[in-house]
Amino acid sequence: MILQVQENTQASVTGSFGVAQLNANTDVETTIAEADKAMYAAKAAGRNQVK
Repeated sequence: MILQVQENTQASVTGSFGVAQLNANTDVETTIAEADKAMYAAKAAGRNQVK
């Protein structure tokens, strides 16, 4: 995504996301920890990643 900050000035925005599925066999804290781990894996893999 490119944002126009001021006239003739642009800033780039990237995002990395971690995704985990909550199910009956895991608790919320474990699922959040899995999503957090996946987010850091996405960040390590480069820009604009979803893991």
